[in-house]
Amino acid sequence: LERPAQVESLVASMVHLTNRSYQAEFSFGSDNLVGTGADTLALISTILVAAALAGIIATMTRGRAAHPDRQVVCAMAATLVAVVAFAKVASPQYLVWLLPTVLLIAGWRGSVAGVLVLAIFGLAHVVYPRLYGDLVSTADQLPVSLLTIRNGLLIVLLVVAWPTGRRHRADAGSRSLAVLPRGNPHFGATPGNDLSTPTPTRGKGLGYGHGPV
Repeated sequence: LERPAQVESLVASMVHLTNRSYQAEFSFGSDNLVGTGADTLALISTILVAAALAGIIATMTRGRAAHPDRQVVCAMAATLVAVVAFAKVASPQYLVWLLPTVLLIAGWRGSVAGVLVLAIFGLAHVVYPRLYGDLVSTADQLPVSLLTIRNGLLIVLLVVAWPTGRRHRADAGSRSLAVLPRGNPHFGATPGNDLSTPTPTRGKGLGYGHGPV
């Protein structure tokens, strides 16, 4: 908890966006932002990590999904994205953690996640190492803006990777069938009719019953 926010983290982007006062220092093996405003936002980011992980667990326990294997992949990917996005340190090497699971997401969400990962890696590569010196020494607007976009895309990636928690369609279908009234084969009753009243059968030579009049 004592570790300050690193200059590439979401906390640092929030510090610049809100114009909070800070000082740059090298500690814990990285370039960081310290100060009252930065420390407060760093504490909030820690709370956000815990809240995101709790939300993922709650979603996964809500009900059985239509594709449990896909939901597990999404949950793992969302967990990694949440940790990277809200952590106090967001160096480029930590982005590599996203590759094993994010790229395994199936369907259209997997395609969107792949595009987002490429954009995130591209922005990170532009800032480090080319613009990193300007970011640390003068907080130049260009690297700050690029990192803000990159960190924003991490939030979008978290939303895309978040498991849906939908119940299996077969379960919903079985519950619907359970509430339908059963027909009476002796009277030809159909669902929705009063089972105590025979259903008249129309036809030539037939009356109200089972045989010809």
